[in-house]
Amino acid sequence: ERVVIGSRAGVLLCVDRRTGQERWRWRGGGMEGSPVVAGDRVVVGAQDGRLSVLDLTSGAVAWQFDLGSPIAATPAVADGWIVVAAEDGRVWAFAGSDGRGRRSGAARP
Repeated sequence: ERVVIGSRAGVLLCVDRRTGQERWRWRGGGMEGSPVVAGDRVVVGAQDGRLSVLDLTSGAVAWQFDLGSPIAATPAVADGWIVVAAEDGRVWAFAGSDGRGRRSGAARP
């Protein structure tokens, strides 16, 4: 079992829950929201606008997408979809497995 921790400095760290031993480390853009563990993937949004999906076991990047605007909130993951809001007011939805089927639209208050 693993725990994943993100930082404003852009470091994502995966540690073993029982031993505290580091399993992998990944550097991306600074993170305001928390990483989300969904099955065997880790989903993280960054201030540089990139949404990244990593393999939980290895830390390898499965896929990324540049939203073109900072991501300051934790992505939501449900029913195989990733939903994330960018600071420009757009909300994006992606198929979690490969990032295809992406959709976006303006958020309304």
